[in-house]
Amino acid sequence: MIFKKFLLIFLSSMLNFLYAQTIFKAGYPENFPENKISQITLLDTIISFPAHGAGIAWDGHNLWERGLNAMYKMTTSGKILKSFSLPDSISGLGSVEWDGQYLWLCHEQEAKLTKIDTMGNVLERYNLPSSGILDPNGWGLAWDGQYLWHSEYGDSVIIYKLDPVTGAEVSRYILHYELILGITWANGYLYGININPTYLYKFDIETGITLDSSYVNIDHPLGLTWDGANFWNIGYNDGRIFKIEPLATATTGDKPILPEKYMLKQNYPNPFNPSTVINFRIENTEQVLLELYNSAGQKVRTLVNRSLSAGNHQVIVDGSGLASGIYLYRIEAGEFNAVKKMILLK
Repeated sequence: MIFKKFLLIFLSSMLNFLYAQTIFKAGYPENFPENKISQITLLDTIISFPAHGAGIAWDGHNLWERGLNAMYKMTTSGKILKSFSLPDSISGLGSVEWDGQYLWLCHEQEAKLTKIDTMGNVLERYNLPSSGILDPNGWGLAWDGQYLWHSEYGDSVIIYKLDPVTGAEVSRYILHYELILGITWANGYLYGININPTYLYKFDIETGITLDSSYVNIDHPLGLTWDGANFWNIGYNDGRIFKIEPLATATTGDKPILPEKYMLKQNYPNPFNPSTVINFRIENTEQVLLELYNSAGQKVRTLVNRSLSAGNHQVIVDGSGLASGIYLYRIEAGEFNAVKKMILLK
């Protein structure tokens, strides 16, 4: 372990020197919107939820709030229209989501996904995917109209796209934050709210890029949902529900800040062993070449060499057959080219 730490320090110190010697063209800018303050509106009636509710969902007309052992259907002014108890097997803190017909629940520390009807009857139970950590820390749920999305938090947040028919994982994505518990889809984008610091983020889910962010002054924000015009969040320590206005468009002067049309992201994790993920974005459908080189400038692997559609793409690099050391990965797509560095540490 001491040797590995020493090696990591040494490799890191050498990285910039070696990188400066490469013949590749680099230096592609990565400019993202700055954080902005969003206006926060507390409901006209301050609501203290029974049993310190933590999950919240929108069914198109009303809110659903999940308490420790009960579900509450309420108006946007906090009037309870309906409630029912939850079975012991699915009681506890966790999130709730609405798919247009049924409610979905997941538990804070149990990797289970449960589908119930509006009377509280359990219809399906699935095992949630997990990254393998002992405490899965499952929390957030979101519905995009076709798939369920689930967040697992830890050193980084892992977002799982799930098949609602089988509960099986369709794909997974990494967001480089630690405590995003509430997630929701709004206008085609995934949003997440972080406990500390308390920011609301707008993500490009394919790349993990943060497109926008806004500070929210809510104590321990958990569940998150979107009603078509505003966000709703539960401040767990306050025991209250908050209505949050949508993020305004980030601007510099009179010009909006837009995500880069072409982008090569830093691999994650880095250093890595044995695998890491590279995300990139291209503007047009075109031939893409993504190659991996060692620190001597010798090509060791071609990762991508084919025509790809415009948009975001993800490549997993398996380093199990490579030696520890510094590597460079380079992309060419039309007139765009960029290079970044990574460390494999076994």
